[in-house]
Amino acid sequence: MIITKNIAFWGTITRTRLCQVLPILIFFLVLGCDSDKYLGYNYDAERLENTASFSGKITNKFTGLPVSSATISIDDDQMGFTDIIGNYQLTYVLSEDAVFGKRVPFSVTATKFFTFDTTIKVFPGSIELDFPLEYAAPMIESTVLVFVENEPVCQAIVSDYQGADDMVSAIARFNYIDSNDLIATRLNMALDNIKTPAAMTNYYQGKPPGSIDGYALSGAYTLTVTDKSGFFDVFEHTFNPFSPDTLLFSLQNP
Repeated sequence: MIITKNIAFWGTITRTRLCQVLPILIFFLVLGCDSDKYLGYNYDAERLENTASFSGKITNKFTGLPVSSATISIDDDQMGFTDIIGNYQLTYVLSEDAVFGKRVPFSVTATKFFTFDTTIKVFPGSIELDFPLEYAAPMIESTVLVFVENEPVCQAIVSDYQGADDMVSAIARFNYIDSNDLIATRLNMALDNIKTPAAMTNYYQGKPPGSIDGYALSGAYTLTVTDKSGFFDVFEHTFNPFSPDTLLFSLQNP
């Protein structure tokens, strides 16, 4: 009778310990096997949850035309570029700051445009953002070299979205050629701002010498217009003997 009670007592202890130990054994068995399979954890899914797919279109604010080769930068180190029709796609891997809901730097840059800078909160998923960029540089609408009573006159019409007074210089680089039509010397000359016919437009004019040291003025020259912010536009003028230039506006005497 005493033996039977002892067996029952030890059996109870064994079952109690087994109930305590069994969950621990199962836990270590799971770790020793494919934890993804048993715990439902997916590393690929975690990576996807930490990415955001940006897409959109970059355009010229004033014309609505697409801006190609613009750079879209997020967090200063992840970037994408627009194609020839202004579209971009960028997969952004969230930084630690972004994961915790902090705002991160976002910028759009393009040649001859003001940079767009801001900060944004980024959440995993697909994000579509379109941005109109403000064109910054002057725009040389037209330039000519005309001989008036055997005296050369260079004229140019230039516009700037920031206003006519934003333009600070218009420099023409004239070429002088020898008898073999080779460039023998050059002259840089500032054209005079002789008229402002509209809020965004200036008329420029200059009278370069017809010859220097016996070398004749060529009809091919380069005009560079610069604004207060350092943005500039360059126009390469090519002389066409079959279609000579004509004055852009009436001859002015500064």
